[in-house]
This record gives sequence, C-alpha cells and structure tokens, in this order.
Amino acid sequence: MSDEKIKAIVDSLVGKTESGLVAWKEVGGTLKSNSFKVSFPKSTVIIEDISTDNMFGVAIARAAMPSYRVSVLNWKGEEVDGAKDTELNGAPQGLNLKPNEYTDKLAKLFEMARRQAMGVDDTLDDILKELNSREF
Repeated sequence: MSDEKIKAIVDSLVGKTESGLVAWKEVGGTLKSNSFKVSFPKSTVIIEDISTDNMFGVAIARAAMPSYRVSVLNWKGEEVDGAKDTELNGAPQGLNLKPNEYTDKLAKLFEMARRQAMGVDDTLDDILKELNSREF
C-alpha cells in the first residue's frame, strides 16, 4: 500500500514539475548536489541520485546503473517513508535490476528538479545574452 502512495506522489510530482507548479530546492547546496527537495506545509519530499552507492559501498558508474531514492519527511523533518526506484519497479529490497518504469520516472524527476533548483535555464539564458551582446 505504501509503495502505491509513493508511486502516486512521484507521478503527480512529475506532472506538476513539468507544469512549473512546484518549487524544488537543493538539499545541502554543494556544487555537485545529488538531492533536491520540495516542501509542503506539513511535509517534504526529497529526490536523491544514489547511483554511486550500492549495498557493498562500492562506487558504480551512474550511466551504467542509474538509481534514485524518494523520501517523505513529516513536519518534524523525520523520514516517515521512502523507496528506491528498484523497489517501486517491484525488485526485492536491495536488488538492483536494469532500469525500469520508476527508474525512468525518478530520473526524469531528478533532472527536472536539478535544473529548476540550480537555475540551469536562467544561467544558460544569461550566458547567451552576454554572448549576443558582446563583440568578440
């Protein structure tokens, strides 16, 4: 039952993010942030790229095996639920299978959240504006 609710949250966040109706922010604010959050009055949802982690603690290539985790925090900031993409895809806990429906959805959500939180489009627009206004 919990996974079905997490799937519904992911599906809704993908649509709302595409429509520009949610405001994502970086978690931590590092140069290479791997997690982003959207906050609501009584809760927060975090999307995290966990591609460089696995159950053995060995780094794995992001392109070879993308992996994501979505976490739900309550009003106290405590994690009350969450799931990895592989769990939402139906894999046994801790087992990484090849990317599937929710790997793709979480990858898309992560990339949209990252671009929004980091202001990627605004930054690119500023660079283009500068390049177009100068003579080289």
